[in-house]
Amino acid sequence: MYRTGIIAGIVVGASLIAFGAILTVLGLSGSIEWLLKVEGLESRLVNASPGVLFAIAGVLVVIVYKPRVKTVLHVLTEQSPSEPQKGDAAKTAVRQEFYGGSER
Repeated sequence: MYRTGIIAGIVVGASLIAFGAILTVLGLSGSIEWLLKVEGLESRLVNASPGVLFAIAGVLVVIVYKPRVKTVLHVLTEQSPSEPQKGDAAKTAVRQEFYGGSER
């Protein structure tokens, strides 16, 4: 279920970006004023075409639905910790964990 949601979010975001690019290239006229203020951060977009707004929304959707993957590296040695010996090979195991889901 987690992977399905990620794929759906990326597809929707990419579609919004493509739709925004098409609207901008076709020259759809219109005017949108956007003012966003959040604790010391201000974003202002004045006289933008609707295509730009769709593209920005698509980028935000893709950022939100980006897969979050954590790689865990475990190194197992065959020597005792008190007596390190030269030439012992270490075994490594790599596992990827997806945040927010139990499917691996």
